[in-house]
Amino acid sequence: MRLSGDLDGSITFIDEKFEDIIMRIDTLQQAVKWQLCRYAIDKTIFFLEDYSAVHLRKEERHMRRYGYPLYLSHKERHDRFAAQMLDLREELLKIRSSGSGGSYELSVRTIQAAVDWLNEHVRQDDCKLADFLRNSRTGAAQES
Repeated sequence: MRLSGDLDGSITFIDEKFEDIIMRIDTLQQAVKWQLCRYAIDKTIFFLEDYSAVHLRKEERHMRRYGYPLYLSHKERHDRFAAQMLDLREELLKIRSSGSGGSYELSVRTIQAAVDWLNEHVRQDDCKLADFLRNSRTGAAQES
């Protein structure tokens, strides 16, 4: 998966995380391909969980600060993604506690969850947010 220019570099904190997610998913996809996903899954899940706890809350602060009219529905999607990442982490911890080295299925589900998130939320909802921020206040688009 590659950054396709859907986000145009004008909302720095959104664009940077978009690129980070793509890089993490590319890494996990390669690990699955080479049957090394048991070594990469932890970092990917923990990154996505941290992303949902830190970055998404930052987005929510910007939405509230600038009066984003779609805040509630946008936040609801954030909350669902955060819950999904928590479920993946809990499954990973169960796998680890059972003594298993990893899970191909969990890796594939993690990749799919992240790709779905990019396609359904980042490329759609976050682009709407970026447009709103660009139009709301000069300089809001460059805040980090």
